[in-house]
Amino acid sequence: RDLVRSRGLGDVYKRQYEYKTRWLTGPVLKRNPRRHELHHIIKVNVPEFEEPRFNVDSFRRQIEQALEELGTERIEVVQHLQRGVPRSEMMTPATDKYRLEQFDEIEGEIAEIAGKMKQEGKIGTVMSFPYTVAFARRVVESPVYSGLVAYFNPLETEMVEFFDRLEELGKDYITIRPLCQGILTDKRADRKSLPAEDRMKSPNMDDLYRRFETVR
Repeated sequence: RDLVRSRGLGDVYKRQYEYKTRWLTGPVLKRNPRRHELHHIIKVNVPEFEEPRFNVDSFRRQIEQALEELGTERIEVVQHLQRGVPRSEMMTPATDKYRLEQFDEIEGEIAEIAGKMKQEGKIGTVMSFPYTVAFARRVVESPVYSGLVAYFNPLETEMVEFFDRLEELGKDYITIRPLCQGILTDKRADRKSLPAEDRMKSPNMDDLYRRFETVR
């Protein structure tokens, strides 16, 4: 279940163009004499929010851009996010139905471009960030993906049900957000003490803080 341990990888770095950090980390990594010992995980969002369909050229372009900006010849893990709906509707049952139907249509296209880029030596593997349990249940079984990249911490345990099945299939699970956006730290545990403009005051965080009060 631990990709780094099971594959004997050394330093693993997760880079996301959405967070606008590559302008800073890229030049540093390019100068690092040990840069070829690093293993990169990147997000590839195709289709993006509200884009109608998977685009092979966009998938390749995002990976090629990351290779250039990070000064590396290979991305170890491509974390694929299939969106294709408005951001505000991302987690609804209706969206699950649409995304699952879409995945059935584009699964072969994803497999083809991923296979080509593996043969070119540009990527190691592709894993899915599923967003929801319903979507995860489908893509866990797909030969396109070698596992899941998803949240896992004491407050977000929805994906636990897939751990045994992933192990049976010889697939991996990469954990992100282990501190639940800082809720599990002294800095943000006391929500009342946070400034009004802090994003953790958003109503979107209410459920996570309710869970936190239950387990603390």
